[in-house]
Amino acid sequence: MPESQDNPPVDDPSASPIRPWSSLLIRDYRLIFAAIVCGSTSMHMRNVASLYQVYQLSGSSIQLGLAGFFQAVPFIFFGLFGGVLADTLNRKKLILFTHALNVMPGLALGVLTVNGHVTVWHINALNVVSSSLQVLGGPARQAIIPSLVPPSHLLNAVTLSTLMMQGTQLTAPVIAGFLIDFFGVQASYFVDAALLLPSRSRWFWVLCSRRVTPGCSGAVASSTCPASARRQSSGATTSL
Repeated sequence: MPESQDNPPVDDPSASPIRPWSSLLIRDYRLIFAAIVCGSTSMHMRNVASLYQVYQLSGSSIQLGLAGFFQAVPFIFFGLFGGVLADTLNRKKLILFTHALNVMPGLALGVLTVNGHVTVWHINALNVVSSSLQVLGGPARQAIIPSLVPPSHLLNAVTLSTLMMQGTQLTAPVIAGFLIDFFGVQASYFVDAALLLPSRSRWFWVLCSRRVTPGCSGAVASSTCPASARRQSSGATTSL
């Protein structure tokens, strides 16, 4: 017997009142939330460490300004392409691909620093690569959220993700500063790369498990979402 829409299942999050942490009660969103925290912290730590190292190597305010320019320029030139790629390519593969490659810049900078071969152009080039991967994969990461939570929780989920990304802009520089002061700039690079490993594993676990929450929406979830199936079943019954 099909279940009534007036009596939603017990595990349906949309049946509970919305609270500030409601989206975190959904397993898949909780994993993605942790991945966003790790990825955003990693990015801001790398930005701080690379700016510090550029000034340490060159002693030039102009070089410091150029380093910030190279960090930001991919967001200006590639910002629109990220949305296009998210709409045209497989979002799962795009997210996993950009996350896997984004480990390399921080790891390379750490190794170059330890070996004593790092130069300003190394830092700027790897920052361009890192920022390009970030901006190309960002829209796909945001677009996957509606497939993980029911529509009633979507605003809460997006708000939590945005708030945490902004929060890491405050906390990540502090973490990077302590690491640079106590262990050297290479420690910040290695921790930055290490943070992306659990981030990538969480994305891989969620995207490959294809688990979705009752009441969810979006192209990824439409084929397996129980709420979507109930709506389709109801529509088919009505048409009959």
